[in-house]
Amino acid sequence: LTRSVNVRLKTADITDQILERVKAIGEAHPGPYVFILHLATGAGDEYAVRSAALKVGNSKVFLFQLREIAGEGNVWLGRDA
Repeated sequence: LTRSVNVRLKTADITDQILERVKAIGEAHPGPYVFILHLATGAGDEYAVRSAALKVGNSKVFLFQLREIAGEGNVWLGRDA
């Protein structure tokens, strides 16, 4: 059972423009699922940031748009919220 949409971004690649684009895509695809952004550091650490305000859907179009930004293996549906 899906409870969240997860996106992993490398901290070295993150810009304000990328974050605004991810946010805009999420806002364009509202739904019941929690949005979790995973920030991967160059040191191998990963920090998960759960959005308090953004609830998203899980349509193929939405997931495709996120994968265009984050890469194929960096967007997934999760059971955790």
